Amino acid sequence: IPVFAVILADTLLLARYVQQIAADYSAAGADGFLLWPDGFSGYQDPAALRVVSNAVTALSAQSRPVILMYGDAFSLALHYAGLAGFACGICYGESKLSTEDMDVQGEIPTRYYLRFLKKKVVIETEARRIQLDKYPDFECRCDVCQRTPDRASLDDTESKEHFMLVRADELAELRSGLSQQDFAAALDSAYQKYEDNPLLRPVSHLANWSKLLSQ
Repeated sequence: IPVFAVILADTLLLARYVQQIAADYSAAGADGFLLWPDGFSGYQDPAALRVVSNAVTALSAQSRPVILMYGDAFSLALHYAGLAGFACGICYGESKLSTEDMDVQGEIPTRYYLRFLKKKVVIETEARRIQLDKYPDFECRCDVCQRTPDRASLDDTESKEHFMLVRADELAELRSGLSQQDFAAALDSAYQKYEDNPLLRPVSHLANWSKLLSQ
C-alpha cells in the first residue's frame, strides 16, 4: 500500500525547510507527498505563491507525486510546477488553517464559479448585481448553465454541479497539453480586461499567477 507523507507547515517554514523535508521523507521511502500549506490561499500575495510553487517543484523533483490539500484554482497553475493533484470540497474547502474550528465557520452562501476570472461570486448578492449575461466572456456551456441561462437563479445544488463540470473541463484542458505560456497569457488577458471593473474586483490574483508562470 503506498504511503504518503503529510507535510503541514506555513509558508515561512516551507520556504526554509522544504528541501530538507523532501530529502528526509524520500530517504525514508515515502511514496508521495500530501502538502498542506497552513492557511494558504492562491489569492494571497506573490511571495506566498512563490513559496508554495517552489515547494511543489522541490517535492516533485523527488520523482514522487505531490498532492495539494485544500487547493483552490491556483492549483491549476501549480500543474506546471509538477503538482500531480489537489483536493477540496465542492465549491468550498479550498483553504484551511490547521487550528480552525469547523463548528464556527457558519453557513456557506451559494456561490457561482467564474471560469474566466478563476473566482467565485455570491449568487444572492454579487451575481445578481453583476448581471453575468451581459459579459460574453462569462458564457458557460456546461449542462447546468444551458438548462438555466439565468445563473443568478441557480440553487446550491446547481451551482455545485456547475463547479464540478467546469473544474473537470479546466483539468481536461491542462491534460490536453495547454502550454504554460498560453495559460499565463490567458490569465493576464483576463486581468487587463477587468482590473478596472468595480463589480468584478478584485482580480489581482490573475496578474499574480500570470507573472509567476512567466518568470
